[in-house]
Amino acid sequence: MVFFYEFSSLSHYNSPISSLYAPQFLNENFKIESFIRRDFNLINRYGFGISYKYIGFFWYALNIEEEFINTISFGMNILNIGSNVVYQYPNKANFGIGFNRTFLNFNICTYTLIGKFSYVCFFSEYKNAFLGFDIYLEKNFSADYRFFVSYKINESSSIQLSSSTNISGFSIGYKYNFFIFNYFYHSYLGDSFGFRLIYEK
Repeated sequence: MVFFYEFSSLSHYNSPISSLYAPQFLNENFKIESFIRRDFNLINRYGFGISYKYIGFFWYALNIEEEFINTISFGMNILNIGSNVVYQYPNKANFGIGFNRTFLNFNICTYTLIGKFSYVCFFSEYKNAFLGFDIYLEKNFSADYRFFVSYKINESSSIQLSSSTNISGFSIGYKYNFFIFNYFYHSYLGDSFGFRLIYEK
């Protein structure tokens, strides 16, 4: 899966996009998120999400040359069990379900989008650091291991790094207040950049 950055549960931990990939992480805070990204002068991505009181909505658009794919998700989290309905135009709707449990300072979570993919993720937060990994399974049972680490520099800023064993590439992000800038590198597709805005209250 080339575009593993969008499919990492950890890289979108606790943000509105969770309603699409990880509804078990939706929480009671009010959040709005939008992003735009252009990959390798070939692919355009757009997204908008909103979440509040364990309910989230997210719209994601992927434009590749003449093809335009829209994905809409509605998700909810009840007692750390998340479920969502995902509709990808022009295909039929899919149903997903996942859970998250905390043991001391260690978390384990799972999620499956029926007939598409599944993952198991492990992560931990300690002081200013957040780190973990996903074991991502495609429907053909091929496995991909994805790593993510975030370090909070101060109350306003943090840095993030994610990578995957499935391809030779990585992502570096810098967050300042509600603004996030990402740099993506792929071994044969090259560089790309993305911008995200997240408001939380």
